[in-house]
Amino acid sequence: MKFQMKLLLFRHAERENIGQGNPPLTARGHRQAKTLAEGIHGGLWPKPSRMWVSPRIRTHMTFQPTSQKLELPLQSRLDLDERQSSEQASQFRSRVENVLLSASRDPGVTYLCTHLDWIEEALILIPADSDLLKPQYQTWAPGQHMIFEVIDGLWQLEEFRSLS
Repeated sequence: MKFQMKLLLFRHAERENIGQGNPPLTARGHRQAKTLAEGIHGGLWPKPSRMWVSPRIRTHMTFQPTSQKLELPLQSRLDLDERQSSEQASQFRSRVENVLLSASRDPGVTYLCTHLDWIEEALILIPADSDLLKPQYQTWAPGQHMIFEVIDGLWQLEEFRSLS
């Protein structure tokens, strides 16, 4: 019997451009978040079993409308956060790898919302049926996401698209 699950990897919706820190979403970012919630309700995306977010407010705000609509709590995970200035590259890579392994072992549908640097590292590590380092997968706008079906440890890319 094959073990399979789905994983949706999201870059957070558009954020305010106020420099460093923990900026909230823009009006467009809020529309992107609402689009996701409505799209799940309309069958455009699978219904999540769990929703993991980094500790940053923009990831929470991206999944908040969906969380409220489905009454599914957000699970804030420090290991989904951006690379810290004090963190060595090997530590960051290990953190990303641990999340990917953990997520691929859980049955059901896992939604992850994180940041561009995290996603760039993940694309190197994901054991996929597609070359995730191709140029078309290297540009991730806010709200961009990949949908994977994971079957016996192999990540099969189903879709790469945007919320807007």
